[in-house]
Amino acid sequence: MGERALLRFGQAAVASSQWALAQPAMEVFVQRFARSPLVHEARFILGLALQNLKQYDAAATAFTEATR
Repeated sequence: MGERALLRFGQAAVASSQWALAQPAMEVFVQRFARSPLVHEARFILGLALQNLKQYDAAATAFTEATR
C-alpha cells in the first residue's frame, strides 16, 4: 500500500471510530515512511487511536512525536 493510501486508510478508520484498525496502519506508516512530510499527521492519528484504546502513555508519546 502506498504512502497516501495508507494515511487515508488510517484517517478513515479514525473517522469511523475503528481505533484498532487505525493503530497498526499508522504504526506501519511511521516505520515505512519515516521521512515523509506526512509522518506528523500519521503520528497524530496514531495518538488518537491509542488514546481511544486507553493506551494513554503510548498516546502521549505519539502526540509528542507528532509535534517534532
